Amino acid sequence: MKFSRELIGALIFLALLPLLVFYKNGYDYYKLSQAKKVFQAKGEKLTWDELHLTKPPQDGNGAELLLNAADQLYNLKESCHLAADGLPTMTLVVPGHARVLQHDQDLPSSPLEKGKFRHAWSDLSQQSAKGSDALQQVHEALRKPVLRVDLDYKLGLALMTPHLTKIRSVARWLSTAALSEIHEGRLDAAVDKIQDIALLTRFQKEEPVLISQLVRIAVGSIGMGATWAILQEPNLNDEELQQLQTTWSGAQILPQLEDVSEYDRVVFIDAFADLRKNGTRSKTWIAFGNIDQESNERVKALAGLGVQTWRLGFSYADEIAYLQKMQTLIEDARTFSTQKSLMALARQRSSLNKLNRSQTAYQKMGTLFTRTFTPAMERVFTSEARFETQREMTVAAIELYRYRLQIGKYPDRLEDLVPQFASEVPRDYMDGNPLRYRLNTDGTFLLYSVGEDGKDDGGDPTPDAKIDSTALLWKGRDVVWPSPATSEEVAAFETGKEK
Repeated sequence: MKFSRELIGALIFLALLPLLVFYKNGYDYYKLSQAKKVFQAKGEKLTWDELHLTKPPQDGNGAELLLNAADQLYNLKESCHLAADGLPTMTLVVPGHARVLQHDQDLPSSPLEKGKFRHAWSDLSQQSAKGSDALQQVHEALRKPVLRVDLDYKLGLALMTPHLTKIRSVARWLSTAALSEIHEGRLDAAVDKIQDIALLTRFQKEEPVLISQLVRIAVGSIGMGATWAILQEPNLNDEELQQLQTTWSGAQILPQLEDVSEYDRVVFIDAFADLRKNGTRSKTWIAFGNIDQESNERVKALAGLGVQTWRLGFSYADEIAYLQKMQTLIEDARTFSTQKSLMALARQRSSLNKLNRSQTAYQKMGTLFTRTFTPAMERVFTSEARFETQREMTVAAIELYRYRLQIGKYPDRLEDLVPQFASEVPRDYMDGNPLRYRLNTDGTFLLYSVGEDGKDDGGDPTPDAKIDSTALLWKGRDVVWPSPATSEEVAAFETGKEK
């Protein structure tokens, strides 16, 4: 009898389940509609029309010339590995000390060659010469007021961006060509190449796509390495230093972060509608790559079952959670743009991350795609803070070299750079405070950021004990502007690589 009552209860529950799901979906749909109205009443942009995305102007647009030159350089790739693959221009051989590559007798193999053999400097010079005509076209294109490709942004996750790979390749060509010219003592030509890399960060500056901004960061990082290399040369004059300072001062990435966040939100609002309607057959599912093509059929079936369950009872609740999470990230972007402090955001994030970790399995199903769609956007804040901090350190180092060139020594404080050499004291985007600086007893200087932990370790560049590396700038306790390594340090580093 007991079994019969339980069976009847289960049958009643199963009979009512569709009604409960229907009710839940209807209620969640209503809540989502109301949430969107509230956001839009506050001026938030939730549709393509509200974003007001514009087409690039034809007049003064150097994008076509730039990409044509990039194609020419790509066609030289097979015969010009050194120039095309790029060479490390700021490799740390010990914490805080980087190798001055242009002072070496020969060159290492390129990163993609993966060999232990060496190259003669003449090899790099000959390869760079093969790309000189294309690099001149790049130089001309970068002097145009606009550098934008016309894209159909409404494709969302299906948007293809093959032009970005070409741009990163151009940056590597410019960097290795500059390195060759530094080695040959043609510093004015090298300064032009490094300026071109900094100006290359303007390409797709207004493009609100996350990958575009990440490529701009990669391009800028290549250029800042080349800038460190040329600053090791004592014969740079003040005019050349001022040119580099002006160019890097204008190579900011951060102002676009809010636009990227707002664009991402509209893309994924569309993605929710697409997944809700088409499930695993949707363009979103295919484009986002949630199912690995090499996975077995069972894994695919389970993944599909999860999506079907989500479509039936959780999709609207998930989209509400997504809108709330993205609103937090967009407000973070606005805060970051004004406060310029990663630590301020980290304090806000700690409570949010704690809440996410405490979710039940039921709650996790209700945020299935929120947890899938937002991590990339969350990580970009750290990438932006790293870039802007390193850019500020690069500009500060140039200002310090200009000060020494004109005054005869480095300043006692960074504040002494203002107003003759700097409009304001260089900032550390990790904690929002000025970069740390100390004049050493031997007349050199220590310039550093507190790093991602926000803790000032006195300019200690050594990595945390749990990190098995000494060659990464951002793995140190503090992020230190490198000093040139000694020949003994370079020799020990080479010996260690060969073991």
